Amino acid sequence: MKLGICRAGLPALICMASHAAPSWVEAPALSVPPAELLKAAAGMPVLPQYIAAELLLDLGVTLDEAGRRSLRYHYIYRVDQEAAIQGLGTVSAGWSTWFEEKPVIRARVITPDGVEHLLDPATLGESQPQVKDADMFSDRKGLRGPLPSLVKGALVEVEITQREFRVFSAAGNRGSL
Repeated sequence: MKLGICRAGLPALICMASHAAPSWVEAPALSVPPAELLKAAAGMPVLPQYIAAELLLDLGVTLDEAGRRSLRYHYIYRVDQEAAIQGLGTVSAGWSTWFEEKPVIRARVITPDGVEHLLDPATLGESQPQVKDADMFSDRKGLRGPLPSLVKGALVEVEITQREFRVFSAAGNRGSL
């Protein structure tokens, strides 16, 4: 049996029922008190076929006057099975050095007892992905680090910000959302 992440998150369920998102959904990343997020997560069922349950997935995209793209990923999930600790125990982001700034990663783990554990930026390491073809060259880099104090029942909140310092293409943008 393949285990995945339940994406039928609480905001979707609440929005369908009341047509208004809870206040924590609109709050800036990592600003909602731990007790409030734990209370919101307590209202979501634990489904045995999923290793984690997603409470929030938010992607913001902006283009400046020169056409440079900025992305902001903000997501929150609950760890529902021990298997999630190994599979979801790190946070990462990649970038191309010729036109993108190094990403900024912020994260916290809220353990079931309500204690907040912030990601220490010093634990993030840079890497260059392995290329299978010896004739292929890339400027891609990765930034990756371990989430602190991850246990079953914990909430993980992550914000990744990525910015271009050079326009990828004058004819338009690249990638997909």
